[in-house]
Amino acid sequence: MSEVSRRDFLKSAGLVGVGAAVAGLAGCGSNTTSSNGSSEDASAVPYPVGVHEADVLVIGGGIAGCTAARRAMAKGASVIVVDKGLWGHSGTSGINWGHDTETNEWSDDDGSGTIAFWCMCHDGMPDQTFALALCQAVHKARPDATTEQVGSILERTPDNHPASLNAVAPFNGDHGCFPRYFAQSVKRLGAEIHDRTNILDVLLDEGGNVAGAVGLNLKTGEASVFRAKTVVMAMGSFAWISGWNGMSPYTIAGPENTGDGHRILIQKGLAMRDMEQEPFDNVQWTPIGIRQGMGSTGGAITNHTLLLNKNKERITTRIDTPPEGRYYGNAELMRLCVKTILDGDATENGGFYVDARNFADPTNNRYYRRCGENQMRALGYEMPDYVEVVPEQWETAGRPFNYSTTAETEIPGLFYAASGQGSWFGMAFFGAYGTGFMAGEGAADKAAELSAASAIPWDQVNGILGDAYSLLDAEPENGIRSTIVFRKIQEAYWSGLGPIRNEEGINATLAELDRIESEDIPKMFVPSKSKQMNSDWLRAIEAKSLITCARGVAQAALIRKETRGAHCRTDYPALDNVNWLKNTKVQLVDNAWVSEVVDIDDSIISKEILATIIPDFGIDITVKPN
Repeated sequence: MSEVSRRDFLKSAGLVGVGAAVAGLAGCGSNTTSSNGSSEDASAVPYPVGVHEADVLVIGGGIAGCTAARRAMAKGASVIVVDKGLWGHSGTSGINWGHDTETNEWSDDDGSGTIAFWCMCHDGMPDQTFALALCQAVHKARPDATTEQVGSILERTPDNHPASLNAVAPFNGDHGCFPRYFAQSVKRLGAEIHDRTNILDVLLDEGGNVAGAVGLNLKTGEASVFRAKTVVMAMGSFAWISGWNGMSPYTIAGPENTGDGHRILIQKGLAMRDMEQEPFDNVQWTPIGIRQGMGSTGGAITNHTLLLNKNKERITTRIDTPPEGRYYGNAELMRLCVKTILDGDATENGGFYVDARNFADPTNNRYYRRCGENQMRALGYEMPDYVEVVPEQWETAGRPFNYSTTAETEIPGLFYAASGQGSWFGMAFFGAYGTGFMAGEGAADKAAELSAASAIPWDQVNGILGDAYSLLDAEPENGIRSTIVFRKIQEAYWSGLGPIRNEEGINATLAELDRIESEDIPKMFVPSKSKQMNSDWLRAIEAKSLITCARGVAQAALIRKETRGAHCRTDYPALDNVNWLKNTKVQLVDNAWVSEVVDIDDSIISKEILATIIPDFGIDITVKPN
């Protein structure tokens, strides 16, 4: 991060002395005394800066962030939660019309029995040491019980068992979780909430320990510094990078998911694991611009039997009856969809049909059986017999490569929570809730060991804010509006890193990203200079996150020379359990990308055993019914 000099700052008009500004703008928990280095050093910052303090700072207000905040408060920590979107309605958990839960809390053991299934349904890629701790944490945390305690009503059978208790897999899944209730409970429990606030970067002290974060209030354009003993990053995925899929500029994930957290980790030097894995569903309707989500019709693992090719033939009969000892899930569904497209059996717009004739069947889950009724009530739209849908990426499996069983990263005091641990299979709630619980507990425990948070490194604050405000002030010759640059990055990404990939396409994406960085980014500008709710300014800031994540995905996608999980390569169509039970590792070192392939952690279940239970087909298969 480049630093901006005091002289450069002072060129801006209407500067406010920060000594007065801090006193006037800092919210509850603010502290402007010399104990945090703010009184003298802060005077170098020419913009209004509010300072807020807590034991634990949680960045992100989705399931992972809310769970982390709840757990940290239960351990006695004071908590600030910063959310980029509107509180209770943002991020991937903006799917507030209903999400699904997955939990192993009904199992007879401590959750350890879930580990084999977890590795199987994620094609052998999870870090087994961490995965075991995650499965145990979910069992301890009891997501179903918590979901009902915060106000959501889960489906139950007449004998009061979960309606979706799965006899095959050691977990229960239900479709009655409303994430906004988690957000409401966090606020009731006393967390200090800052929504509509975009975190620009995490602050580190001289020893490399986390010191807090700095962000912009999107409603006012004013800066805030959040000082904390520990920080939980629950900033969501980078799914919005793939928002342009040829049909519309959106994904099912919320627009807050622009990879800000991943970009911060990468720029801090952390290595990332399996960034090539971006799961997709078929839940975007045609014609252009009609986006549907989990509360409506779509073609996902939960209703894969309704997914049809252009001839209205089923495409997923292969996974109806998996061989004994195997379990087919979302990864296998994605590969069958890709194969259908490659075989020329997709619909006119490159997607599939969903058979909507029997949605009202009471045996369907609650997502689908009222879909037709809801569409008519909300939109006056009568559901046709067959709905055409196209693929869209909706989640991110990439995460820090080295990640302790307390969810702490290699940066001391910085914890990470996200749904990516479960997104390959479609068990995003399991991953988000479990890692949120682990990170909240770990952050609170570590905060309790520290007498005080680190001093605010105001030189870092200067540089971070200078970069952000310079994007607003820029007036380049022959400028390109930031929203156009943002869209160009999305289009470049989708062209080579969508669900269907090969070396030529990946390299073409990298070449276009090079061109955008060298030609378009220097010309990027924000037409309105208002600091208040300026979406063009936000897109300019987010462009850096999109490009960083796109490059990370491309580097990982190049070195995984096989098809596995959601990564489908036409030049390497087979899933190879003999040679490719491996993870990808990418890292930015001295502004250059370094990538390598690393053997999986098989400390609990050996690679030899995994190879016999992991689904063994890629996109080199027959899709049509026998």
